[in-house]
Amino acid sequence: MASHLLVLALALATTLASCSYQAPVLETVTPGPLLVGASEDYLSLPVGVPLGGYTTRLFAGHVDSRDSAYADKFSPSAGVQTRIPVKAFWFDNGQENLVLIKIDLIYSIDALVGELETTLSSATGLDLEGRVVVATSHTHNAYGNFNPQPTWYLGGDSYNHEVFVRMTSATTSVALAAYEAREEASVGLGMETDWDPNDDVYRDRRGENDDLAVFDDIPAGPWKDPLLWMMRIDTLVGDPMAVLYGFGIHGIVLDVDNAMISVDAPGHTELAFQESFDSPVVVALFQAGAGDASPTGEDDGYARLESVGENAAGPLLDLWQSIVAEPVEARLETQTRSVMQTRDEIRVSRNGEVDWTYLPWADDYEPDLKVYEDDGSVASPVDEFTARYGAAFCGDESPYLSSYSMEVDVYPYESCTLVDGVAEFLASGFDLDSSQVSLPLLESQRTMLTASRMGPFPTLLTDGSHDELDFLLAFFPGEPCAYYA
Repeated sequence: MASHLLVLALALATTLASCSYQAPVLETVTPGPLLVGASEDYLSLPVGVPLGGYTTRLFAGHVDSRDSAYADKFSPSAGVQTRIPVKAFWFDNGQENLVLIKIDLIYSIDALVGELETTLSSATGLDLEGRVVVATSHTHNAYGNFNPQPTWYLGGDSYNHEVFVRMTSATTSVALAAYEAREEASVGLGMETDWDPNDDVYRDRRGENDDLAVFDDIPAGPWKDPLLWMMRIDTLVGDPMAVLYGFGIHGIVLDVDNAMISVDAPGHTELAFQESFDSPVVVALFQAGAGDASPTGEDDGYARLESVGENAAGPLLDLWQSIVAEPVEARLETQTRSVMQTRDEIRVSRNGEVDWTYLPWADDYEPDLKVYEDDGSVASPVDEFTARYGAAFCGDESPYLSSYSMEVDVYPYESCTLVDGVAEFLASGFDLDSSQVSLPLLESQRTMLTASRMGPFPTLLTDGSHDELDFLLAFFPGEPCAYYA
């Protein structure tokens, strides 16, 4: 039995922390028979709730004349192309629990995770703090106004508490159904590369990193992350129960002019794959490096969405059929960390060769405009980032808000827009008072990270060989590109 660790996925779970939390370190990690429960249902929210993902929906206007009590500054949704599913997977080895929840939304938030930890712990009698993950598909066409943090009003409209409560209630019910459905399971893992060689499902999205050799075995160029991973979960008698899989694909087939609620491209890969089975199976895509991965497909609009799903279903089923699932005695451990991300606390250290920090802020702050040393290394501490509370949109040709630029004539800082300007825009655009957008913005100060390790499981490797390996899922905020993932 191999003792090394196989990192199969880095899944998108965008969370912005407002509290400090660090899970206790387990003194012993012992294996036990792995029980898995899976369940799914749909969010039940009305048409009219604004869609998240495109800030330009602030100015898009309405596609029909109906008013919506659920929309504030964003254009309201006008109908449903696909309902928004909630899927839950409950892992239990007798010593530890992990609850993986997948929702087709633009991002996740800590308020939702915290509420689920509380309600699920109360309902089950288990301590699930730091053991609940809400991952999202990053569709730009699902409900958007469930986030109480003003920064994210730009992504989905002003916060609506009813939307948040109904979303939390539905997700709690699905998670508890997965808990009640737990049974001993057979599990197997598999990986495949170059499973979409002709870009029928997804392709490289951004040209900015084409000069980088992102992957060890692929030269620099306009390449996408070719990796597909999958976890097959069956009952002990061999009936399919659940399938988790991951690759990077953005949810942007439908553009800002779309007013229909939709899972977009990521969700359509689930829909088509799910139809490959003769009995109900809970199928979930856990997003990977989607920041530079665009959906492809054929035709336009809804037909293109369906073609993305149909193009993905065959290769997904092929990999599933190649995976051997077996009953296992599995270890399970999960760690959650609250990480400070304020300007003066960020530090990058790497193998003793890199030690980067920002120059501590002072009222007489003056940059030397020297980004690199004579040998080409980054000059540290970095003093060109003249933003006390943070900045956005660095690297563009010019700042979005010129009156709030950092006024530093050196790339890439010359194009940065100060958070001060973003806060002022939020206040004026969403009728907020100064206390609601006081600096530093609460949601900018911390973030949460979760990693869960389980196994070992029988694993199909990309060269066709088999091994017994542990499985690591890492969840982090943001819209990561393939280079990071």
